[in-house]
Amino acid sequence: MADHAAKYEALETMYTTFHREGKNFRGLASKVSPAVASSGDAALDHSINAVAELIKELHDALATRIEDHGKKVEYATNSFRNNDANEAEVYEDLTDDKHKAW
Repeated sequence: MADHAAKYEALETMYTTFHREGKNFRGLASKVSPAVASSGDAALDHSINAVAELIKELHDALATRIEDHGKKVEYATNSFRNNDANEAEVYEDLTDDKHKAW
């Protein structure tokens, strides 16, 4: 049982870290996406703004993906603990997208 306790603790640390760092990464968006200055050329300004918007969307998508990893590890942890799953089943929960509990 002590062996399982160490595994539970490691998995809990992993998913809480993913949750925390996903939120932290999402919070960085305003610091890494400053306002775009005008170049004096409307077409260029439009292109720069479009690229800046894509970067913001990419940042948000990456933050969501980090948080999703936390949800996946949390699901696997709960499955391991509540359903007496073995390590192979935990691995399957972590690597298989069929378990869309998140």
